[in-house]
Amino acid sequence: LRISSLLSVAYFFSKLTTILLFGLAGATILCLVGVLAIIGTPLGDVFGIPALLEGVPRNEFLQVLGVALTGGLVCIILLILIAVSITEIAEAARTGTPFTNKNAKRLMRVGWLMLGIYGAGMTTRTVAIAIMSPQLVKMSGNNLHITGFEDPSPAAILAILLIFVMAQIFRGRAEMSPEREGTI
Repeated sequence: LRISSLLSVAYFFSKLTTILLFGLAGATILCLVGVLAIIGTPLGDVFGIPALLEGVPRNEFLQVLGVALTGGLVCIILLILIAVSITEIAEAARTGTPFTNKNAKRLMRVGWLMLGIYGAGMTTRTVAIAIMSPQLVKMSGNNLHITGFEDPSPAAILAILLIFVMAQIFRGRAEMSPEREGTI
């Protein structure tokens, strides 16, 4: 495959990912609004949600769910911003100008946003665990693992570091471009 074909595929998939993430954000917002509407109101009874879920009060379960949905929404928003940056980088590369200060800044933004995702995930996990009662912990089988909000893996940390290194390479190449234009 040619580079231009790969760039077109990258551009298409980053656009598609952005659209799908917007849909996921909308669905998450709807779920979060639903959970917030039910907490502390008689709507739980109207929708047939038991007052006790395996010994855990409905509101407590819904509060933890609300925290998880909020953390998930923050991560989805950060992912949208990452996808938009990647789309812009791919578009610049398709037009033949990948090594610009704008793209270096976009790569830096992607790195910081990825760190933000891990920060949001760890914060969400910490808050969710902090508000869990012993009954809810017991219901989870004493497994405080909250899917999607694990500690970052070494591979993810290395990927983030690679993004920051690539941003510096892009910046250095962008600064060299004006010097090389007059040379043959």
